[in-house]
Amino acid sequence: MNNRRSFVLLILCFLTASLVWSETAVQFYRKGRELQLAENYFSAVEQYQAAVTKNKSYADAWIGLAECSYALKEYRLCLTYLDSVDTYVKNRSDVKNLRGFALIGLGQTAEARQVFEAVLKQWPNDLDSRFGLAELEILEGRVAGAEKQYKEALLRQDTNRRALVSLALVSNALGKTAAARSYISQAVAYHSQDPQVYYFAARLALLDGELDQAEQFVRRAIALDDQSDDAQVLLESIFYNTGRYDEALAITDLRLARNRNLANAWYVRALCQTALHDVQGALVSYKTGLSVNPHDEILRTAMELLILESLPVEDPERIAAARFHADKAREYIKKFYSVQARYEYQRSLRLNPLDTDVRLAYADLLLADGYTETYVAELQFVQEQGKSTVTIDDTVEGYTSILTSTLPAAWNVNTLLLEKNRWNIGVYYLNKYDETLHPDATNITVRGLCDIFTTSSKACAEPVTEPVASFTEAFSAARQAKYDYFCILDFAETERETAITLDMYSTRTGNKAGSWNVYRTGNDRYASALRRLRECVVSALPYYAVLTDRKGSLGLIDAGIFDGAAEQSVWAVLPPGALFTSDTGLGVSFEENQILGTFTVTAVGEEIAEGTLSQKGFYDRMAVGDILVQLTQNEPVESGTEGTTGVSGTNAYGVTVISDEPSTAHTGSSSDLLQLLRSVQ
Repeated sequence: MNNRRSFVLLILCFLTASLVWSETAVQFYRKGRELQLAENYFSAVEQYQAAVTKNKSYADAWIGLAECSYALKEYRLCLTYLDSVDTYVKNRSDVKNLRGFALIGLGQTAEARQVFEAVLKQWPNDLDSRFGLAELEILEGRVAGAEKQYKEALLRQDTNRRALVSLALVSNALGKTAAARSYISQAVAYHSQDPQVYYFAARLALLDGELDQAEQFVRRAIALDDQSDDAQVLLESIFYNTGRYDEALAITDLRLARNRNLANAWYVRALCQTALHDVQGALVSYKTGLSVNPHDEILRTAMELLILESLPVEDPERIAAARFHADKAREYIKKFYSVQARYEYQRSLRLNPLDTDVRLAYADLLLADGYTETYVAELQFVQEQGKSTVTIDDTVEGYTSILTSTLPAAWNVNTLLLEKNRWNIGVYYLNKYDETLHPDATNITVRGLCDIFTTSSKACAEPVTEPVASFTEAFSAARQAKYDYFCILDFAETERETAITLDMYSTRTGNKAGSWNVYRTGNDRYASALRRLRECVVSALPYYAVLTDRKGSLGLIDAGIFDGAAEQSVWAVLPPGALFTSDTGLGVSFEENQILGTFTVTAVGEEIAEGTLSQKGFYDRMAVGDILVQLTQNEPVESGTEGTTGVSGTNAYGVTVISDEPSTAHTGSSSDLLQLLRSVQ
């Protein structure tokens, strides 16, 4: 009897312990769920881990862990947790959809598509799987396909907030402005107490340039959720874009009071202080922001532009800012990244041109890359600044002795003093209000790009710091400013990506001359994108030289290896003013009857070239100051070709020669069309 009573007591104790065990796991789960909904994912993970430790088969806790991992972009870990979920529960659409989204995060789009399509096959009305397929369509560049998926979702639930907001955003991207407004209006009507709906309504209003309406929407979003940093960032951006700098500063104060480690708040604070002419305050804000996030390249670029525009050469702030680039250059040299190191040294010297140590390090890099003449020229610059040493003097003397047979020595030319700027380019941008990660980022990118053009001798790029409303306005302004070319720049970024598009046009004709799109991700993406864009433009621009000296039939031009000159290349000699930009594309044109003679290169240096002058006609009319364009290498100038109207073709150097006598050849259909066009009144 006693044994039986003991057995019953043992069973009761076991059941009681099991109940306590389960209740404890549930409590951990509930705490985790609350933290997850508050977006405190790290603490939520701790609670969920405690729950599954108490009860290994607690499927909902495993799902919570998977959801938090997904939110933290730990997609592989998310899949691992989902595998644990599959051990305890089967055939749940939410679990399958989360797996599909995690696969998208890992770039496994084909597998993700299979998951979503399998869900739809079993549950045709499942909305999340359609949202997943829509995301895949956008990733694969089919925005219209995404629109279709969102519409399918809306057919099944016509008040679904996610479907309505997503359709509004996609419609706007497709240029369907009226549809976008309709969808977002429906979202506001059906979900009038949802702060996120008002936030996206404000974003769409900003894209349409409707700042007043955007402000109303975002204020409503903040009224519903005064802890929303995204909404406050948007309001901050609106205030800055409308010139209400004091109000924008008040928002940054509010955000920084909550979290001092918000680099973008320090950035906006610095922008506002700059606009209010508080340079020292702006510099403090920029430096504080960089202490929070030293990898924020746009913030650093904005600070450097302020330093260059506001502080004298001797200011200590320049020294500190320049040191960053000098240190980066040394790191690149350790990795044998010569091009990147050269760029960083140039940036350092741009900020602090008086730094002899950096200039000498830069000169050593040039020497290592084989540019001996430029190396000596840099050392001579140090001598001219009165900062030479015995070592520098001996080095210059030694290399000067070695280089006595070089062109600079033979013609007594200091190549550093050559003025080789050939093209003036104006860089414009259209107003963009929806820049919340870095307000005014397009303006800063325009100025930053133009600033690094100072290291190029081929072109001078001038930033137009006020936005233009349209291409027409930019074209008109460029004509008035007498630029050779003008560009319209567009900038886009995410937290991990940078994309810059530059469209270049001829100021003479308004025709597009070139277009470049540079995309970068990873570290140093912003500087890399700017550097690449400059390289694209400089390499595409046609080059023309100037006859800087002559001795009888021997001439000297300011084009060398850096400019594409090569031995035996042939150049046409033209009087100043005879050259003009081509009607289409990047190139130059001139009338054939303007040619004074030719110049054939016989010796070429890094920055200059020597050659033989051959006159055209009885009189030698070639003189110092004439311009030269490269025609072909060892090939004569071609005459007109059939099917053209007075154009003999464009050679490999972007040079078009216009014949004296227009061709009479034509094709019937083109001629008929021309006659029809001329008959239009």
